[in-house]
Amino acid sequence: QSGKNTKEYEEQKKAVDDLQKQYDESTKAQDKNKKSLSQLAVQMNNAQADVNKTTKEINNLGKESEKLNDGFTVLKGTMANLASQAISKVVDGFKELVGGAVDYQKSMEYYTTSFTVMTGSAEKASETVQKLADIGATTPFDMPQLADATSLLMNFGFSADDAVDSMMMLGDISQGNADKLDTIARAYGKMNSAQKVTLENINMMIDAGFNPLQEISEKTGESMESLYDRISKGKVSVDEITESMKRSTSEGGKYFQSMDAQSQTLDGRLSTLSDTVNSKLGEALQPILQ
Repeated sequence: QSGKNTKEYEEQKKAVDDLQKQYDESTKAQDKNKKSLSQLAVQMNNAQADVNKTTKEINNLGKESEKLNDGFTVLKGTMANLASQAISKVVDGFKELVGGAVDYQKSMEYYTTSFTVMTGSAEKASETVQKLADIGATTPFDMPQLADATSLLMNFGFSADDAVDSMMMLGDISQGNADKLDTIARAYGKMNSAQKVTLENINMMIDAGFNPLQEISEKTGESMESLYDRISKGKVSVDEITESMKRSTSEGGKYFQSMDAQSQTLDGRLSTLSDTVNSKLGEALQPILQ
């Protein structure tokens, strides 16, 4: 009987041990599952955070894209505006260029007609106009300034050739300045027309920057007082003034080739370029304008 009880006890104890083992394994499995669940929860949280971050970045990218699109729209409008302005300026510049050439051609026709009346010869008029055009292409003076000075001298009795030659001399004395050229030409023309040198004529020249009496005094040694006394008595000749101007514009003179020197300045180069462009373009347009 005792042996039987012992056997039953051992069987029950084994059953209890098995149950305890199963319980322990179940507990370990639960712990493992809890740990796995906890890790899974962390991973899910991390994943959600990544999703949120990505969503935010996508939203920001969308906003930046909208800004970029707006920027491209503005840039497109700006470029179109700039292109329109550039084209407009090119067109306006071309119109101005052609307009200048047309005006130049009209002035050439006017001067040719005017010199024809003054010389009585269309051939001489064309020759004179061409001389002035050539001078305008190499000096600071433009065609109207040269033609006006030449016409002024011719109105005071100069021939066309003498007027052009004298105008070149006066142009050097005036150093390429149109106002000074007009004043000196007017004073010199009055002297030649009246064949008399007056203090008024001399003062006009002095106001324009040229004192012929000073040049005569330096050349001959005659005092300024003596020269002014001779002027008051009408004893200073036009030839003396002419010779004074010739010496001043000849080699070694104060105003020798001063027009050439002025033509090398920026204003001078722009003036000669303008005359050259207008002349060439005017010639090209002449068949159309006729």
